[in-house]
Amino acid sequence: MLSNDQPAVDRGGPPPTRDIAGQPFSKPPPLPGSSIIGLFPETGSLAVSVAIIDYGSGNLHSAAKAFERAARSMDVPEKIVVTRDPEVAFRADRIVLPGVGAFADCRRGLDALDGMIEAMTEAVRNKARPFFGICVGMQLMATRGKEHVTTDGFNWIAGDVEKISPREENLKIPHMGWNTLDMIREHPVLERLPLGPQGRHGYFVHSYHLNASNEDGRFWRARITAAQ
Repeated sequence: MLSNDQPAVDRGGPPPTRDIAGQPFSKPPPLPGSSIIGLFPETGSLAVSVAIIDYGSGNLHSAAKAFERAARSMDVPEKIVVTRDPEVAFRADRIVLPGVGAFADCRRGLDALDGMIEAMTEAVRNKARPFFGICVGMQLMATRGKEHVTTDGFNWIAGDVEKISPREENLKIPHMGWNTLDMIREHPVLERLPLGPQGRHGYFVHSYHLNASNEDGRFWRARITAAQ
């Protein structure tokens, strides 16, 4: 933990009963006691603001250290916790979902944590909590994954995770390397990031990508060249 100071969080009012599409949505069922119950003060609020989900996939130690370092650079350092408890995920201010391996394997790992997908869906889709998916953790937001077999995703973003089909024969799969990013349309998350040919680079290592069904789900694309 980074600090004993608890960030101010507004937990007032009952949870909404419908998601952002207007469909009925239910809160996850009550869960057994948390293995990290010490993080719950008597008020019922969490002394944690970023929950990194541990479902047996992803380099959790590196992810936690990266977020702890980022938190230390903030005026009000935020607490980071790695958890397998859906209740912790549901109450956290922000959720991080790592993911390494095949889409179907990651989905099975999450399914093994009873109530976790429902808790994340309620927090993200219903309460608009910020969510950060890493690698397959991002791809799981799609409707389906088509890596070897067809597997249901969270359906937060309409579209399928499909094998990359290069437009040029000299571009190799898997796509590996540093690439600049071209903005397709503006989004608050991208406001302070210098993008374009002279902008910041992102590192890629993947053979599958999320092919969003409509432009509303597209914000940037990687600028890939044959030299990569």
